[in-house]
Amino acid sequence: YGASEKVYFFNPGDPPKMLLRPDGRFAYALNLETSDVTVVEADTAAAVEKIGAGGWTLALLGESTLAVLGSELNLIDTSRNAKIGQVELPKLQGFKRSADGAYAVALARGTVVILDGTTGQERARLVDFVDPTRMAFAKDADPPEPTTP
Repeated sequence: YGASEKVYFFNPGDPPKMLLRPDGRFAYALNLETSDVTVVEADTAAAVEKIGAGGWTLALLGESTLAVLGSELNLIDTSRNAKIGQVELPKLQGFKRSADGAYAVALARGTVVILDGTTGQERARLVDFVDPTRMAFAKDADPPEPTTP
């Protein structure tokens, strides 16, 4: 980590602060100081929109939803470049999508939130956890091979 004259340097394993839309038409840059996302047209490199959505990292959900993770989960529809929702998450501590992309899980203080993995819409909220810090998705086991006598 390092910062100098508002130029930031990150380790390769740091969470993404910029993502490209799957079709390559727009890039989304998270502005840590101004708490918004700048939409950049890839062909011209011109900033075409600023969307109020603060956070510390970005995650792409499905083909057209961008999640901005911070003290809440802000959702941006990348097909319209517009904010479409917000999920309150007190002290977000983790976020992960399932391998098939169908679900996402957010861990926050005392709370586990299950989200639709393509739209980011909240499916369930489990509360009264002490302090969840880790998550894992179980892989479906292959059925055992039948045995022959």
